[in-house]
Amino acid sequence: MSVTVSLSPLQSETPDMMKAFSALAQTGRKDGTLDKEPKKIITHALRIAAHCEG
Repeated sequence: MSVTVSLSPLQSETPDMMKAFSALAQTGRKDGTLDKEPKKIITHALRIAAHCEG
């Protein structure tokens, strides 16, 4: 299931929260303290950790 499909109920039930979440995600993608490469590594680590038990 795609993220868009998973988030669809939240979008319709809590549109203000989803707008804020989208703004946060866009801000996090901007270059600043971290450039793109460390962000990619962090993203991969979080994805791996999300699928680990324990």
